[in-house]
Amino acid sequence: LIVYAVCTILLFITGLKISTEAQCAVAPAARTECGFPTISKEECVNSGCCFDSRTPGVLWCFNIQKSVEWEEEGIYATE
Repeated sequence: LIVYAVCTILLFITGLKISTEAQCAVAPAARTECGFPTISKEECVNSGCCFDSRTPGVLWCFNIQKSVEWEEEGIYATE
């Protein structure tokens, strides 16, 4: 029973991580502001936003993608 509970918790945590990564997979040009210019990564993430500073010249702290719909022709972000 304890092993089952631990496995369930690990699956739940892993699922949350995958979900967050998917929600933060927003194209740099499609990002919407979710902070302020000098916000730190910690402040951004603690505010429930995504942070990605790999692309210069675009928003680094941005809103999560609410959901993703898979279509035959492509992927569409929806709210």
